[in-house]
Amino acid sequence: MKKLIFLSAAMLFLASFSHAQKGKVVLGTDYHLSQNYYVYYDYGYYSYPYSLGASLEPNVGYFITDDLVLGLGFKSSNSNFVSDANSVDPWGSGVEMTQESTSTSQLMSLAPYVKYYHNNFFVRASASFQTSAYTSENYYGQWDYDMDTGMGTFLGFDESTSESTAINTKFAINLGYSLMYNDKLCFEPSFGLAKSVGEMSSEYTSNPVNGDLVTTNTNSPRTDGLDFAIMLGVHLRLGK
Repeated sequence: MKKLIFLSAAMLFLASFSHAQKGKVVLGTDYHLSQNYYVYYDYGYYSYPYSLGASLEPNVGYFITDDLVLGLGFKSSNSNFVSDANSVDPWGSGVEMTQESTSTSQLMSLAPYVKYYHNNFFVRASASFQTSAYTSENYYGQWDYDMDTGMGTFLGFDESTSESTAINTKFAINLGYSLMYNDKLCFEPSFGLAKSVGEMSSEYTSNPVNGDLVTTNTNSPRTDGLDFAIMLGVHLRLGK
């Protein structure tokens, strides 16, 4: 009885790749959980060294042999946030001035990968090429005290704008296990290490009501970081 149970478990363990995979297309998404171990220096752009970051990455792959997949992951986002900058007379007149402020962010990432299977285990190597951009406008109301009325006189809004772009490249290797739900759907947890390089370019402009326009430009390299990452993939294999 014990032998029968052992043989049944072994057959289930090997069942995932007991049939041909060559020629199948793989569609899915990977959930990444990793350390944000990096710092942009020279102008104060910091990410906490041991904070965690999470993201979803859709991908498509192709079995060029029964145990080897070539694929491409991709991510894209575009957001726009609008808010009102309110400034109230600090001397109690009740006058309130409002200025609309905006911020936008964009991100694009392409991540080619190769994955090699041996029974249910796999090794995945990837390179992620990511560009991102961020812009923001901020306004701060300035008032002057009027001795005749005992109230404030609005002078205007100090304006500050910032623009930044970043280019990052991450190389990663993961070891994982493929859990087949059926001959098409599988779940693939894995863990691994990643190495990141890149740089950030920034421009900050300050335009005060009572003062001169000042613009500061910086170009900050990214410090080297070795990240530990956990990934969970959900994939659908299509084909004969």
